[in-house]
Amino acid sequence: MLKSRPIQLAIYLLLLLMASPLGAVAAPPLPPLLKQGLERLNQLHGFSAHFVQTITYQNGDNNRYEGTIALLRPGKFRWQYTKPYQQLYVSDGHGVWHYEPDLLQAVHLTNLNSIDPVALQLLDGRVGLADVKLIARDHTHPRQFTIRVHNRIELTLELDAQANLIALTHLDMLGNHNRIALSNIDPTPPNPRQFRFSPPDGVDIVRQGE
Repeated sequence: MLKSRPIQLAIYLLLLLMASPLGAVAAPPLPPLLKQGLERLNQLHGFSAHFVQTITYQNGDNNRYEGTIALLRPGKFRWQYTKPYQQLYVSDGHGVWHYEPDLLQAVHLTNLNSIDPVALQLLDGRVGLADVKLIARDHTHPRQFTIRVHNRIELTLELDAQANLIALTHLDMLGNHNRIALSNIDPTPPNPRQFRFSPPDGVDIVRQGE
């Protein structure tokens, strides 16, 4: 039996980033810093980092989560929440495990087409320069750029002075802000063993899409 808590963590981000297509808008050329940052992501074979995720709702309330993320081409990721409670999403490129230790449950998903959001495509270098249009730029924050990817999804990227991605934000259709800030970024490709998962003994296993 599938046990669940409100959709608010990584799966919340995954679903929100699959929004409806938006109309095409003419966009200026990409600024050099943004172009450099996107090229750098495309050149990485993988990386790991600490993250802080903040979801801010229209009424001013917010939820804060943190943990670690690791990505390895092609299509492998490990998204592990450590606060306020443990939760893990891990993919070997062929399926995704979602493990919640406090619920003693592991869910295995095999339909990756429905859980491959633009955010992950961007982070593991699958978004090219031709896929990106600059939508807005706040000149009071010169290293912050709002872009549209694949002419569908809008994201706001924050870069440091060396063009490293340090945060990305998505505004959902309800007006809620989902911001993920990255720190302690290690550009060394992670060990492939990180992307394997075997459910511990005594855990309920739910298989979806199989």
